[in-house]
Amino acid sequence: MKIRLRHPLFMDMDGVLTTGVKTWGYTIPSDTDGKITPGFDIDLGRFNNINVLSKEISDRDSNTLSVIERTDPPTLFVISNDRRVNKEWCEKHDIPFLYSANCDKHQLIQDIISQYGLQRQYVYIGDALPDYYALLNSKYGYYPQDSSDLLKHLLIKNRLKHCRETISNGGHGVLTEVIGRLLNVGAAELVEDFYG
Repeated sequence: MKIRLRHPLFMDMDGVLTTGVKTWGYTIPSDTDGKITPGFDIDLGRFNNINVLSKEISDRDSNTLSVIERTDPPTLFVISNDRRVNKEWCEKHDIPFLYSANCDKHQLIQDIISQYGLQRQYVYIGDALPDYYALLNSKYGYYPQDSSDLLKHLLIKNRLKHCRETISNGGHGVLTEVIGRLLNVGAAELVEDFYG
């Protein structure tokens, strides 16, 4: 069985798919392919550049991601301002990565919807103030229980009934919970997946 999304789903990565736990380490650029590898910079005689090496993601959400049908054009997107760890993770899982540093996420979503000819009503999952306008303009908006208090305040104050808080905290099954809710309202469906 696969899950087919009836609306494009955009989600923030840090605080939604990840718990916020990061593994930090010293890194130096590799001589061969430009990728960052842990190590000691012999020329400088010291460790160079402390960077995030990995982040913690729920197995529940990884399993859910594996059964979401990949389509052409795509209907599942990750938005993040981390072009290293998050982008690499998205590429490994065949999920389009949208870089969001210093931009309006709602406008970025509108640009992607136009570029791919997707339907205008979308699902959004976010956890912080930069996600507010994307949530505000979504058909179905979700935010983790441990989201920013300021974001929660704005959503409640403006009575955005299409935006719902999840029971799950970020990195602890938020996507899995949201997919279950989308199945309940008909915004996603189970489809047979025959191989061979």
